[in-house]
Amino acid sequence: MVETAAQLRVDVVDAVQGMGELIVFGAADAQRERIGALSRQLVADQDRMSRLSGFGAAAAGLSTHLAVWLTTVLAIGLVRAGVVPAVDLPMLALVVMASFEAVAGLPQAYQYLGHTLAAARRIFAVADTPQAPAEPAQPAPQPAGFEVRFEQVSLRYGADAPWALEQVDLIIGQGQRVALVGPTGSGKSTVAGALLRLWEYEAGRITLGGHELRGYRTEAVRDMIALAPQRSHLFNTTVRENLRLARPDADDAALAAACTVAQIHDEIAALPDGYDTYVGEAGAKFSGGQVRRIAIARALLRNAPITILDEPTEGLDAATEQRLLEALFAATAGRTLVIITHRPAGLDRMDAIAVMENGRIVERGTHATLARDGVRYRRLYFALD
Repeated sequence: MVETAAQLRVDVVDAVQGMGELIVFGAADAQRERIGALSRQLVADQDRMSRLSGFGAAAAGLSTHLAVWLTTVLAIGLVRAGVVPAVDLPMLALVVMASFEAVAGLPQAYQYLGHTLAAARRIFAVADTPQAPAEPAQPAPQPAGFEVRFEQVSLRYGADAPWALEQVDLIIGQGQRVALVGPTGSGKSTVAGALLRLWEYEAGRITLGGHELRGYRTEAVRDMIALAPQRSHLFNTTVRENLRLARPDADDAALAAACTVAQIHDEIAALPDGYDTYVGEAGAKFSGGQVRRIAIARALLRNAPITILDEPTEGLDAATEQRLLEALFAATAGRTLVIITHRPAGLDRMDAIAVMENGRIVERGTHATLARDGVRYRRLYFALD
């Protein structure tokens, strides 16, 4: 019953949020039938549970009365024989009846054991989630610049999980433009997550501004780094409020400037409500490319010394991609810019490129040197070009 109810809720939410796609692809009837089947299954499960509850309650009541009746019959003979005083006869019956109160709830408890186990699984799933990195007890150090160094860093998402990063050495100089490239699952985004202290690394050392990353409080690290992740989330409020998550005091001019760099200002301004347009659930009113560019604008509003953009040009046409990169390079001049990408556009403008595979950096250099000497880079670059 628990599993059916959970699946029914999921399917109903999916149907409501994805109604447009269901109608376009002619799948609305199939989804409706699925929801109907789950509803009927849930009713059947509830009916079976009700019958079990009724049978359990009846069986408990019957057992109680049979025990009282049997005790009374046996006690009458003992009273007549003078073994048991007559005044104890009612007490014996009441003691037997009261003893069943201690076990009367067991049948119903057993019926809901499945509920309990399902709830326990959800609780343990949360309890077993890796803990956030521990905060240092001492005050955060003052960074001497914003150079980032990874020294033999290894990280995995669980004790039995494979290494997401393995002995990674990487230097991101202050003010440099650095690209991380490689196939999906190679560890590029994990580098950003480790730097932002989203996950704790098991071995090696990461320094930021000359100090061990673990010496900073999480808030201090994230004040120095702005991130636009590959899968950006927009809250169901206005474009303006989504942008101001990065900088609550940003005025309209700052919002427009960031969105202009992200190549999304004209599209927002053309909307009837402009920046006061509600984005919908998880940004449903905007395309994937538009959501990504709003997230880039949000990251730029932070004015952080280090900006990390994960797949910033994915889903964009070549012309928009080129305009976005040119604007990004101009807007972040003098600041550190890290781009995680599968695409070759703009790589010739980067100061350094690291090629990753299976959690390791396998090649590094500039676009010119890697295009000449990097076997994996050439394979990746020309495969994408």
